[in-house]
Amino acid sequence: MCAELAKFIPSEIRLKIAQSVVKEKGIRPLAREIGVNPKSVYKYKEGTANPGDEVMSKILAVAEQEDSIKLEEYLEELKSEFLEALELSFEPKQVLTGDSEEQKDVSEPKSPTAEEKKGVVQESTDRKPTEKSVDEKSTLRMEEVYNRIGVKKPFNRSKVEKIIGSFSESSRPNLNEIVELSGLSEEATEKYLEKLASEKIVNRDSQNTYRLSVEIERGD
Repeated sequence: MCAELAKFIPSEIRLKIAQSVVKEKGIRPLAREIGVNPKSVYKYKEGTANPGDEVMSKILAVAEQEDSIKLEEYLEELKSEFLEALELSFEPKQVLTGDSEEQKDVSEPKSPTAEEKKGVVQESTDRKPTEKSVDEKSTLRMEEVYNRIGVKKPFNRSKVEKIIGSFSESSRPNLNEIVELSGLSEEATEKYLEKLASEKIVNRDSQNTYRLSVEIERGD
């Protein structure tokens, strides 16, 4: 299975997996286990070389033994990227032809009359801003949260959802509590909290506790 899987893993994720295994095993022990020169493993660690299919299949076997959960995360990331690329490749594109029934009106626009100008000025004067800034009374759907912080991959979106979900257990949790409630690493938790804070979806107070500054509307 590892031999077949290795063929489909792109170089970026190959390096991530290889570097993770090197960190766990060490350069020389890993080199002995997969039957390559330690210099090659050092290059994987530094990101200056990528393992080939055969070596990658051996690294996958080691990774499965050492840290199967971490390996699953990388494979899930690979799956998410593949599905995202697949969706983009099948995204319908608008085709404009000269025979289309609805064609753009390319005639020269007419100059507005004095009455029309007056009406436009009056309308702009009477118009009140309707856009509401993100504050305590705002309500955002999860999809809006993802878009605001620029998270597109389903795997990463699930992390954001876990962090948001931790606030249902504690209204003002600190970092350690969010890590415990979400089940994420401290590094990942801090990363997404910073993104949420930059969009004023989450606020951190002087006591280093966090609170949601908006209401989150979850889907069914």
